[in-house]
Order: sequence, then structure tokens, then C-alpha cells
Amino acid sequence: DCGAVGLETIFRGTFNHGGASVRGIGAARDMAKDEMFFCVQRRCWLDTFQVPERLNVSLGQDPTCSPTSLLILYIAEELRLGAQSRWAPYLAALPTGEDYKAFHPAYVDGLDPTVDYWQNWLAIVRRCYDAYQIAAKHAAPVRITLEDVKVAAVWVYSRQHGEVGVVPMGDMANTAPKAQLTAGAVYGNTADEFCLKARVPLKKGDELLADYGAERDTPWMFFLLYGMAFGSEHHLKEDLQTLEIVRSYATRPLPPDASPAMRNLRSFVEVHGAPSPAVVVPPAQGMQRCGQQEVGFRPEWVSFCGWLAGHCEAEGIDAVFSGLFQKPDGALVRGLGVARNFSAGETMFCVPHHCWVTPGMTPH
Repeated sequence: DCGAVGLETIFRGTFNHGGASVRGIGAARDMAKDEMFFCVQRRCWLDTFQVPERLNVSLGQDPTCSPTSLLILYIAEELRLGAQSRWAPYLAALPTGEDYKAFHPAYVDGLDPTVDYWQNWLAIVRRCYDAYQIAAKHAAPVRITLEDVKVAAVWVYSRQHGEVGVVPMGDMANTAPKAQLTAGAVYGNTADEFCLKARVPLKKGDELLADYGAERDTPWMFFLLYGMAFGSEHHLKEDLQTLEIVRSYATRPLPPDASPAMRNLRSFVEVHGAPSPAVVVPPAQGMQRCGQQEVGFRPEWVSFCGWLAGHCEAEGIDAVFSGLFQKPDGALVRGLGVARNFSAGETMFCVPHHCWVTPGMTPH
């Protein structure tokens, strides 16, 4: 159905990762460097182009429904269809909600919303789900639950390959620090083929380890997505404010009935929350420009700064940073801080009139 080729070069198995047995894929024979393992045709990529017309018609113009949210709802429908789904063999091979409850931070309740992006990501999908319940439920092939939607959201956020979406088998390889990677994602003969090739010579039985972009994420962001992280030296440096919040979980009493996912988070914090020159960035360093201290952790802040500098032609935004500040009552509140010393009356930054939002504005 998918027109995949080269599947005989791999096998599905379990591999040792830090003492834990983890499902993954390995080389079924010796492979030379740059030799192709397998290719999957575009018609089997789970991306936004697969969203059925009925969802696009009923919800595509709804401001609460992004293309990614519609994809998540579609995958939730296919999950609920079970054996009747076109994707059934693939979906049955993915982790279940019960699997994720054993380790994934999306299933940890009560985290500080400042650092728990799952609260925001799931809230975005929930708003679309609410609209779906009204506009699309009568035409839907099945009734989906919020739990179905949550599982589908974790699949999409943690298994997608950039612009090609979620690729069956292409998402089955585990990862490692960059120097240990053994497989790379490439296009085949056309941009309609997603392939995995050997980055290094491999022996039969060696595990395929693909790039998840660890060096582009902070340890906390990587942990939020995948429920694990490498040593801090393999990630972007954590900003100090985030580190302080994450570190606080190491000192809080762990209740006897704490969930496995919460215990996994505690293990992460005990490693990555400890003071270390590798991750702690003093306030006078590393936070000099708009967005710099957030790189790899709050992409919307980086995009906002780029928009201010480019579209708005704002001046002086490198003089401030977005951070967390403690109020007299102990609460941590996000706000703006100065990235250097200022004298009284000195201008920090300027935003031109064409980027002000005022009554009577016309879109431009």
C-alpha cells in the first residue's frame, strides 16, 4: 500500500539504552556508509495533506484549528477506527497512552505552566477539538475522546520529520548524541520519497540511530518532547530562569503515589537541575539580546524578536530580554529585563508606528 522499498535491510527489535530495553530498528545485514536502508512513498506520510476534505471544509477556516490540530484530530479518528483504519498496522506499532504514562512529561500534572509547554500545546488542540465536537461530529466516522486526541498529539509532536510529517518506519529509529548517530534521513530519487541511509558503516545487528536535533534543543525542551535527554553538553544551554524552576522540582517531596512519569521527571531534574557550569548561564552572560536566552526553548519568542527587527524595524531590542522575575509574594512572573546597564533618561528600544495596534487600524 505504501510502496516502501528496502525493508529487508532492517529489523524491529529491542536495544539497550542506559540499562533499559527500548524498541527500535537495526540493520538486518552489513551496510556500507551512505547505503540506503529503505524509502517510504509520500502517499503514506501522515502530514497535513492527508486531512480529509470534510475536516478542511468544516474546520479549515476556524481560527481555533491550525493545520497541525486538524492532522491530530484526523489521526485520533484513525486510532479510534482500530482495525478498520487504513493506518491500522502502523498505529498498532506505536506507543499507547498507557505506555506514555510510564515516562512521558505530557502525562505529568501540576507542572509550572511557565515551563510546561504541553499545557499550551494541548490547550491549542483542545480548542480545535471543541469546535470539532460541534461542526464535524455528525460527519465523523467515529466518536473520539480527549484521550485519543492527547495520544495523537504526542505522536505528532514527538515523531514528525519537519516538512514531511510523521513517516511510518521513518520514525521508528531511536536517537543518540550526534557523534554516535548511525542513520540519516534523506529524500530518495524525488521529494516524494522519504529514505533512511547509513551515516557510517554498520554491522548486522547494529542499531539505527537517527538525528532528533538534540543540539538544537535545551535539555528541558528535549525532555518535554521525548521523555529523555542526553548530557547537557549535547544540548543548547538552558536559560537560568527555566533552570531555576526545573531545579525546584528536585527539592519538593515526591508523594508515595507519584506516577511513573513524575518519577521519570524527577530523575531528569536530579541530573539536569544540579548547578553545573555546563548549563548555568550567569545573568551577565548569554542573555544579551532579544530572544538569545530563549533560543531552542521558546521559538515563538525568537520569531517575535525577528519580526520586530525585520518587519517593524524596531531599534534597540537587543537591550532587553524576556525572563522570569520574582515578586514580593514569591510568585515568578514573566516580563522584560535589561541586558546591560542604563542611565536615567536613556532610551531602551523603539517600535515604529506601523507596528502599533490601535483602534481603527486597517490590516497591512
